[in-house]
Amino acid sequence: MNRASASSDAITHSFVFVKRMGSIIERLSPEQVETTLATLSTIGGYILFPAKKIENKITINGARGFNARIVDRFDLSLECIGRNYLGLKSP
Repeated sequence: MNRASASSDAITHSFVFVKRMGSIIERLSPEQVETTLATLSTIGGYILFPAKKIENKITINGARGFNARIVDRFDLSLECIGRNYLGLKSP
């Protein structure tokens, strides 16, 4: 089986499709939403992550998306990765 060794994910988050942000997003014009999504969807808006599962555990990218304390935020993801390598407690 040929398994991908890397995956990618957006560094930024538009929150356009997040239900709890609906009252804020609805204040934007369709053009503003489209411009925001287009701006965030450039090559500079993505990062590569290792995609291979180790001991069938969730990948780094998967964990950051599912962790309610990180909520897919890239700044918190970097903080957690750094803490892991320093041997510090991290979600």
